[in-house]
Amino acid sequence: MPENLNIQKKKCPRCGSEFNCSTSSKCWCYEYDIPAENLDKLEAEYDSCLCPECLKLYTRAS
Repeated sequence: MPENLNIQKKKCPRCGSEFNCSTSSKCWCYEYDIPAENLDKLEAEYDSCLCPECLKLYTRAS
């Protein structure tokens, strides 16, 4: 039986684009490597999830 991913349509508070967000631990955002200091900035600045394109701006440089 497939796991319920609780997928929701959300609007990015940074750019306004719509994207899918899963409130489970299987969400796409868990794939991003974001430094702790950037996570703190995100939590302070935004009250909701960012879209994939905006979240990429906060990832660790490769």
